[in-house]
Amino acid sequence: MLGSKIKDSLVREKYHRANWIVANEHATVYVLYKFQVIQTITNCFSLSDNDPKCGVTAITPFSKGFLLGSDNGTLSVWVKSEEVENEMGQKSYYDFLRTRRRPGDKKGDAEAKKEGIVSIDISPGEDMIAICFKNNDLATLSMSSLIPSTADVLDPLALRRLLETEIQLDYLYNGFHNGPVTCVDICMQRPLIATCGKDSTIRIWNYSNFKCELASVFSVLEDQKGDINP
Repeated sequence: MLGSKIKDSLVREKYHRANWIVANEHATVYVLYKFQVIQTITNCFSLSDNDPKCGVTAITPFSKGFLLGSDNGTLSVWVKSEEVENEMGQKSYYDFLRTRRRPGDKKGDAEAKKEGIVSIDISPGEDMIAICFKNNDLATLSMSSLIPSTADVLDPLALRRLLETEIQLDYLYNGFHNGPVTCVDICMQRPLIATCGKDSTIRIWNYSNFKCELASVFSVLEDQKGDINP
């Protein structure tokens, strides 16, 4: 049965087919069937010992498995396995596929918490993923770039290339920096201003129509500098 220790620590829960997937703030995930724990995942984001600890803030199931979001912006993918036994004689119902760290992960713990994942949603056709962050950023991701297709699974080289490719999100920016601006430069020949911020973004502003024309996120250090060509 579901012990009181597990029940007291739960912060997120979702159903995937007949299984109940629950998680706590220590990044431990429990897979239950008929209130019996059938799998325990202790490092659901597959982080190393040197990585900052994080908790689960979002669970979203889909036909092949489930997605997990953390309070520091980390995303991980788990897929349904063939229920094979491991070396300990235990069945693995879900296997880890890949993880995606938020750009700018060299930030301190307090700064990373501001970029935590609030929710993850998947389109009805399971072709598009939407991710909402605590700092009000909204990003999209195609399922085909995240999960291998049947052809990729049958081709080991194609599967390896896919899993080694960094997961890229398309951000829908609202124009404003989520934190202090660290650098400003003005274009001399066009009405453009470039700004860098501690939110790891570079933004191009058009001061003739008061709009943010372009924004992109980068893994950068704290002391950011930028220049814009004339």
